Amino acid sequence: MANKQKSNNLQPKKEKSSLVRFSGNRFRNGSFSATMILIAIAIVVVLNLIVSKVPSKYRELDMSGNKLYTLDDQSEELLKRLDMDVTIYFLGNKSIEDRYPELSRLLGNYEDGSDKIKIVRKDPELYPNFGTKYEATSSTVLIVESEKRTKLIDGTDLYTLTNQEAVYYYGEAEKYEFNGENLIANAVNYVTTDSVPKLYTLTGHGETEFDDTLQEYIKNSNITLEELSLATGGGVPEDASCIAIIAPKSDLNDTETKAVSKYLEAGGNAMIFGSETNKELPNFNSLLEQYGVTMEEGIVYEGDANYAMTDSPTYIVPKVETHDANSIVNENNGYILMTDAKSIAETENHKDNISVTTLFSTTESSYRKENATDSKSVGKEKGDSEGPFALGVAITVTEGTEGETEEETESTAEPKTKLVVYGSTSLISQNIYMQFSYNVAEVLSSLGWMCDTEDSIAIAGKSISSEALTLTEGDVNKWMSVYLIMIPVITIAAGIFVTIRRNRK
Repeated sequence: MANKQKSNNLQPKKEKSSLVRFSGNRFRNGSFSATMILIAIAIVVVLNLIVSKVPSKYRELDMSGNKLYTLDDQSEELLKRLDMDVTIYFLGNKSIEDRYPELSRLLGNYEDGSDKIKIVRKDPELYPNFGTKYEATSSTVLIVESEKRTKLIDGTDLYTLTNQEAVYYYGEAEKYEFNGENLIANAVNYVTTDSVPKLYTLTGHGETEFDDTLQEYIKNSNITLEELSLATGGGVPEDASCIAIIAPKSDLNDTETKAVSKYLEAGGNAMIFGSETNKELPNFNSLLEQYGVTMEEGIVYEGDANYAMTDSPTYIVPKVETHDANSIVNENNGYILMTDAKSIAETENHKDNISVTTLFSTTESSYRKENATDSKSVGKEKGDSEGPFALGVAITVTEGTEGETEEETESTAEPKTKLVVYGSTSLISQNIYMQFSYNVAEVLSSLGWMCDTEDSIAIAGKSISSEALTLTEGDVNKWMSVYLIMIPVITIAAGIFVTIRRNRK
């Protein structure tokens, strides 16, 4: 009996059944797993909070081919030099944000780029009268405001159709550019700058006018526009930063000529387009000669097919020289188109303090027909003048310090007067600049140079049209080898390696 009792005492005791046990390996393993899950969740939450505070430009990668979502260097410089608060009101709700998908991200980049920028969203349905005090319209999307002034940005200006004629005539797919960054940057610059340049356009002689679209481009570059008639003898206003004389069809009278001359002699600036009329314009021509140039008779033809449109030698794509008046075209390696252009020649005996610089020119294969309308051939004929020809020039008049040598004057003198002279109005023709957008850019950069807007901003629009991915035969073979050979081989090799290791254990 004793042995039997002893044997029973050696039997392991059965644990009492329980729905929940708070001891043992299973509990410890479960507790460890639960703790690690909680720690992982906490890490994710903390990381999300940290990442949400990181500027969007560091959180979001711009994978677009033309850096659609990356701020231009000019925007970066603008944000660095801001010394006053700027509020940008976004008059939008979800449907408006969907209509302008690039805008929200751009605004976020601006707000992240400077603590002086504040973005405030105002839903037009919740705040229907908010824009009234700013004279906003139903198409106003942004209101940019500082303590100095306010500027509105219209939604219709955010996008530009760049191939309008090709769509209409050839049925091509529409291609659009997003202009938001240029508009916002110029608006911020406008509301924070101390002074705003004013451009007066001369009237009364059948001049070509800046069309509504071009006027908007100029205004968006922070230059105000106003018409000017000198027939009454009032002279050029003192607040004029520049005047524009655009291809007059009739001549200026003596009073007007003296007024323009007086303005330029006092340090004024002028943008002048050659006249398209065959009439004699002695006063107009005398103004040009006073500043060292003359507009030559006839039309220029380009004989080099690389610098002219197919079968149209008067449609010239000139060589663009490096100059501040060409800054936008230079920076973007752009092209301009000039049609039916007159050549501009430098006179031999102008004053020493006048400097004439070619902005763009034709090749040595070009020629000029003085009686182009009477010519029976567009090809070069006997008697045609030979190129190259200047189709646009920049003129500066300097004043040195008394007692300086000529070399010292050239190196130290600041330009007192600036002029830009073009041999054609094609730069401002909508039919042309809708296809050659750098025509407008040329005009804007020239105005910026003459108006001394050192901090002027001109950011080219960025294409939002999807473009097909083009691969060469070499590219195709390379990626086929990667996806059809290398990746499968690496995958199989990894599987074999793991299997062998497991079998050895």
